[in-house]
Amino acid sequence: MTEERGAWRTFGERTIYDNRWVRLGLVDVEAPNGERWDYHVVHLARIAVALIVNEDSEEALMLWRYRFATEQWGYELLGGLVDDGEDSAATAAREAAEESGWARLGSRRS
Repeated sequence: MTEERGAWRTFGERTIYDNRWVRLGLVDVEAPNGERWDYHVVHLARIAVALIVNEDSEEALMLWRYRFATEQWGYELLGGLVDDGEDSAATAAREAAEESGWARLGSRRS
């Protein structure tokens, strides 16, 4: 990549925390004004999400779930981490079955 006037520059990244779901890093950056500092960057794992609707596309299957981090209940689509070598569509189908018990019976073609 070529340097453009006013572009940010990076000089490397140091990992602070790393697990299957998230990696937190400090990136040594320089802003266009020449100021340089460590910038926090969150790298998320690859996920797949399933949107399951009825035949008329009038209703969607969602989970009502409590999240302790925000101390709130809310609706969520079904989904999860894509395993190494797994196709995103396969992940979405697997997660839908694991989280809701719903499994695809066949496909509808238009």
